[in-house]
Amino acid sequence: MGIRIIGTGHIFEKSVREVRESIYKETPDIVAVELDFVRFKALEEQNFSVDLKDDDFKLNLNDVVRGGSLLVFLQRILSMIQKELGRRYGIKPGADMCAAILAAKDIGSNVALIDRNIDITMNHILAIPFKEKMSMFKGVDNPDVLFGLLGGDLERILEEENLNRVMDYLKKTSPSLYSVLVDERDRYMALQLDMLQKKNPDAKIIAVVGAGHKRGIQRYLERLSGGDEISLRPLIEIKRVSVFGVLFLIFGVVVAYMLMKIGSR
Repeated sequence: MGIRIIGTGHIFEKSVREVRESIYKETPDIVAVELDFVRFKALEEQNFSVDLKDDDFKLNLNDVVRGGSLLVFLQRILSMIQKELGRRYGIKPGADMCAAILAAKDIGSNVALIDRNIDITMNHILAIPFKEKMSMFKGVDNPDVLFGLLGGDLERILEEENLNRVMDYLKKTSPSLYSVLVDERDRYMALQLDMLQKKNPDAKIIAVVGAGHKRGIQRYLERLSGGDEISLRPLIEIKRVSVFGVLFLIFGVVVAYMLMKIGSR
């Protein structure tokens, strides 16, 4: 019966309402969400209720000192940055996915996880060239560039014209980062949706993804339906990364988080 893609803003209440209302109204057979198994289980442990309370930074740091995973530490700090943005703007990151899952369960729809494993995405981020790693931290504490692109209204990012401008800006300023965070995952999620549809040809499917992925996923689905092939292998391969690159990225993320905390006081 086809796939309908809902593009959301992960940190906007408006998106939560749209997702919930669409699922209840259209009663899809399958609700596909932009999550992998790891992130799904993390939300499940919270009963699909987004908590803006920070993890303890010192405890996370102590875990690393005692031999804990640097990758896990990096993921936790990035999560803390997202939560800080949520507090700053009075919104809960990830609430859109929680709303989709809860609505799907409420009406008896199946839930499909279509995003790439977060560890692979983090690995590909760590493999980004050093120069682009440095550019990743520009504007983390000061979203003036983004506000300028949106005319001063953050929620306007959900408007297609503005969203395309932001995506094009990211692609121009940080092409490798854009490739890892957007294009690679667009291809991966399009492949997952294509396989899901082929396995369930009569099913009505609603896919809930970040608004920045909607255009790319639709484009790749059209290519797949036209007979083109998209290789999965480069999307899931583990790349070699330097220890220096890992340490630099962690240092940059920690500094960005500390600057955000200072700026919020």
